[in-house]
Amino acid sequence: MAVPSGGHSETTCSDPVLRETGLVAEIDQPRFGRLARCGPPVSLSATSMVVAPGCLFAQHTEAILRELGYDDDVIAELLHPKVVTAGR
Repeated sequence: MAVPSGGHSETTCSDPVLRETGLVAEIDQPRFGRLARCGPPVSLSATSMVVAPGCLFAQHTEAILRELGYDDDVIAELLHPKVVTAGR
């Protein structure tokens, strides 16, 4: 077996066996484009596993405020003086 010349991430992300088994998967990240990411280490029969990009800063602020019962006017009031930040 040859010693890899690259770093750990470079080696694991390009390993064909890890990609084939789903331990490394590619995702579309909104800001950075196509990226390799760790896949689920196990496969469960009753629970589906999804490999997705992580959340962006403040991406869900408005949805969470709506879920908490705030209406659009109150959310706008909170956003204007930057009491909260929303990912737009």
